[in-house]
Amino acid sequence: MGISRIRYNDTLRFTKGTRVYLDTNFLLAIRIDDDKLMSSEKLTNAKKLFKKLLVSKAELVLSPLVLDESWYIHLKLLYEKDNGRGSWRRDRPLKNKPCFISAYRKELKEFTESLFSDPRFEFVNVTQEVAEKAFLYMVENCFGPRDSFHLAMAIQSGINKFVTIDRDFKTGEEEDIDLTVIKYSS
Repeated sequence: MGISRIRYNDTLRFTKGTRVYLDTNFLLAIRIDDDKLMSSEKLTNAKKLFKKLLVSKAELVLSPLVLDESWYIHLKLLYEKDNGRGSWRRDRPLKNKPCFISAYRKELKEFTESLFSDPRFEFVNVTQEVAEKAFLYMVENCFGPRDSFHLAMAIQSGINKFVTIDRDFKTGEEEDIDLTVIKYSS
């Protein structure tokens, strides 16, 4: 058991019914076409992999944490598009003027509704059991808090494939985990 890592390649195949957890960065790559988000190679590979997932009829799984992180990154990209590179860090709009979000209501609503209305996406929930498992991954296996939650939600939902573009996502020999992480090279 443990978390195994597979680098993206064109020969990757999925079977019908494979449950695949989509990490935030992968979801953003397939839903937001912005080269400021990541390299064009990663965007291209993400879109290729997404097509493979759709063709194979894999079950695509998201979590509330993925939605939260997606909103955050989406807001940052929109804000910096309007206010210049570095303005997000400089202005700290979420803290200093949180009502700025209403200026991007349309874009956020379209993004969110595109997920909720797409029958290919299933949302998993955070339960107390998931939170307890996430805590254990964090303190016993040295995962970061967010990665611990992603991992716990995926595993508690019976998922065995986890797609991420996060090159820092940890892999290793955790005794109670059986998961394949599909990653991209930088």
